[in-house]
Amino acid sequence: MTRIPPAGPAAAPRVRQVYGALRQRMASLRPGAALPPVPEIMRDLAASQTTVDKAYRLLESEGLIERQRRRGVFVADRKATGEIAVVLSDVCLDKGASPAYTRICARLRRKLHADNPGWSVKLHLGAGTVPGPELPATLDLLEPTVLPRLRGVLSFNKLYDVETKLAAARVPVVYLGARHRVSRGERLAGVGSVILDAARGFRDGIACLAESGCRNVCLLHPRYVGTARPSVPSLVPGCAKDAAACGLRFRDEWIGYEEGGWGERQGYELFRRVWSQGEHPDGVLVVDDILCHGVLRAIQELGLELPRDLNLVTNANRGFDFPYPRPVTRIEFDLDDVADRAARMLEALTVGRTQEPPVEWVPARLVMGTTSSRPAGSDAATSTGAVKDRRRDVVGAKGSDRSVKRTESEET
Repeated sequence: MTRIPPAGPAAAPRVRQVYGALRQRMASLRPGAALPPVPEIMRDLAASQTTVDKAYRLLESEGLIERQRRRGVFVADRKATGEIAVVLSDVCLDKGASPAYTRICARLRRKLHADNPGWSVKLHLGAGTVPGPELPATLDLLEPTVLPRLRGVLSFNKLYDVETKLAAARVPVVYLGARHRVSRGERLAGVGSVILDAARGFRDGIACLAESGCRNVCLLHPRYVGTARPSVPSLVPGCAKDAAACGLRFRDEWIGYEEGGWGERQGYELFRRVWSQGEHPDGVLVVDDILCHGVLRAIQELGLELPRDLNLVTNANRGFDFPYPRPVTRIEFDLDDVADRAARMLEALTVGRTQEPPVEWVPARLVMGTTSSRPAGSDAATSTGAVKDRRRDVVGAKGSDRSVKRTESEET
């Protein structure tokens, strides 16, 4: 991508001087305030009308002023107009990718437009073929034609050093599903995160399998695209610990991995591989809804009946169905709630309010289906009571459930 040099420094020296002087005057003015008439600026700065006009054009290109015919020049309300960038990897829009991304993006657009009609919301796609730390370099957020108009960034991907540069430019950043950076022990101002509380949801799922009478549990989780060598996904240790606390056996060979992503094919191959082993688990926890599509297809091809032959609980998103003839027991997240929380957080940051706490954890709801045996006394549609009782046993030694410390390893 060809970089365009910044307009101000690239202009003639005299235009740069007038541009800088006008920026200094504007710093003490409120949005909507009128700038002095052009003849007055020409006199005060000893500049020609052409030079002043060029400086105005630079300010206007950066969204800092509004020129109104026959009325004058006014300081722009940078919070009321401008662009909100929604950042995600281009592979998130591929065929077979989770529809969660498009659902959240659509909800963000509607919410932000409803609350801020002057904002435009645009997608900024990073190259999914590069490793995570290199993805921000494929974005255009810092380009001189983009950065001055940015009012905020909503990102599904970590932005690394770009986050620091956006913060320096006073562009707030809200992450969806990723943790913001902490620099030298202090987080940057104007940065926050909205994260699915997957660790707690999976803890509920494991407790549900235990209440269903399972003794041996399998976790189906893929490796990320581009992993150079086998690695244990970050949530595995936590799930193994929760399984042990519930009295479940959680064997390493039943943690299924598949190089290549989170698609239906990976889920199909993961389950076939686990089931081809001599000893079978009697419970399975699937960490992704699209992955579970393939798992359910493999289960049906093998002639297995749920929950007679196997109990299954899967991660899921509200409003999306599974290719299975009966309701699936699922750890369900509300994607509209995720988008609304992120939009509210960004709107607060754009007007200078500090986000406390800096991370909002979105809870999951355990919805009982027919793919797991219902504990005695549970509701036919939704059951949380038995799971909560079990979870109190799991976290009892740590005190209140809300006080359990979350770490980077618990995020997905």
